[in-house]
Amino acid sequence: MFDLRRSFTSRPPALLAIAIVIAILAYWTGLQGPFLLDDAMNLDAIPAWLEGNLGLRTLLFERGAGAFGRPVSMASLAFNAWLGGFTPFMLKLGNLITHLICGLLIYCLLARMLRRDTRLTENARTIAAITSAVWLVHPLHASTVLYAVQRMAQVSTVFVLLGLWLYVHARERLEKGPSRAAAVMLLLGVPALTAVAFLGKENGALLPLLCLVMEIAWFHGKRPTLVRLFHALFVALPLFVGLALVATRPQ
Repeated sequence: MFDLRRSFTSRPPALLAIAIVIAILAYWTGLQGPFLLDDAMNLDAIPAWLEGNLGLRTLLFERGAGAFGRPVSMASLAFNAWLGGFTPFMLKLGNLITHLICGLLIYCLLARMLRRDTRLTENARTIAAITSAVWLVHPLHASTVLYAVQRMAQVSTVFVLLGLWLYVHARERLEKGPSRAAAVMLLLGVPALTAVAFLGKENGALLPLLCLVMEIAWFHGKRPTLVRLFHALFVALPLFVGLALVATRPQ
């Protein structure tokens, strides 16, 4: 007899694929909606760039939100508009695609982490697929997907998730012994992804702190010198500098 429950739990990719289809169907009608709230204010430079009336550097570094212009997010939105036109539908479709990419990255990261727990190893991919499926179809993300300018939050999230995956990959290599590749990943790769995430939206700067959370939650025993150096340079030092600035120059 066909067992639907066993079919789902034994085929995590199929469950994830079904969640992706449901997410697409759920969001599709909303893609037809107009620009909302501060979409126009943050995106009005893109038509000027498309028409040749604005330079790319100005678009990326001077017309976006935040202190640094969020150039990575502006580049994503501009490429989206160049590829399919500056319309609410096309930009929201780009948001939906980015949302699906985040769901796949969550699945990859969770599946890898859950395998580290001997109690969960056997069902790691299934649990990861179910969790990612819930994330993909949760109504909490409706405003992010259907609000064009929220691409900025999505782009930052993509690079944060990539950075967490890279941190875990490097950390697991270090469990097998010293590794030059792991050193490059930790001291260059993760900081680079932090910078890119930050230039998508400023909360991307939290990536090293999230790496510390992963370290405490999933990696035990004596921590390699390289790992302690990473957290000293990219968690403790920025925190100390930030507190010093607040104390001495609150303005």
